[in-house]
Amino acid sequence: SLSFRDYVLTEKEFLASSVEARKSRDYWQEKLPSLNPMLAAADFPVVSTAPEERYGYSLALVPKERWRGLKHYASQKKLTGSMMVYSLFTLVLAKMAEKSSFSLELRLFRRLPFHSQVNDIMGQFSSGIVSSININTTQTLETYCSKIENQTWRDLDQSYIDLVGEKVCANDPGFSKPGIVFTSTISRYEEFVAEGAVPPMKWFGKTRTCVMQMPEQMLEMLIVENDGELECHWFYGRDYFEPTAIEKMQTMLHRLLIAAAENPEAWLENSIGDVLLLMDQGA
Repeated sequence: SLSFRDYVLTEKEFLASSVEARKSRDYWQEKLPSLNPMLAAADFPVVSTAPEERYGYSLALVPKERWRGLKHYASQKKLTGSMMVYSLFTLVLAKMAEKSSFSLELRLFRRLPFHSQVNDIMGQFSSGIVSSININTTQTLETYCSKIENQTWRDLDQSYIDLVGEKVCANDPGFSKPGIVFTSTISRYEEFVAEGAVPPMKWFGKTRTCVMQMPEQMLEMLIVENDGELECHWFYGRDYFEPTAIEKMQTMLHRLLIAAAENPEAWLENSIGDVLLLMDQGA
């Protein structure tokens, strides 16, 4: 009997009056002046040809034995697999945009537990926080991943408000669309995919064709763990990226993930500068 509208109205009341929401707003208000500019279309090579289709999609897989080994090593270093993927993804963006400081949107599927049946409601439960990236080329890859991990968890603790959504709706020039988004569903794999009892994954079934049309996004990289395998889904606008550019980024990320999985201890000791240099040559 509950609807998405019921949830949204309840959330609106919560965000207007709760201590948690006020703390989140104070956190971001204090942090906003120090955040790096959001990545924009102008930061990437201009697409020279008019695309026949406006939207593109590509999928890359990391085999389960590689992914399992990488997650196991990450846990020994007090890291999560999803944040290792995210850290490497930011290096790929840095390489393509030739920038060492920038921000992008980290998107969450968030359902606040207002009701015991909140997970039975169909709707777009998402909010975006700003992930500010600063790359020091002398740091080791492990140090960089750890820094990203720690900062992300601090930000997630204050994710009651949809910072990106609010800024876009307010026409804040620093948050103009289109943007770049990273989304991970790995942290709730058992709940979403393996058991299939909780939305949204239970509605997906087995994907045959995947189409995403998001005019306000340049690129979204969504990662899913399915039957132990890592799926990297790349949704992009062809007004901003040619398929060859996406293929290049996809290849870079795949090389980094496989290299980290094959010999994580040695690979994570590399400096960020060396990793950036090796991207074009293979891991």
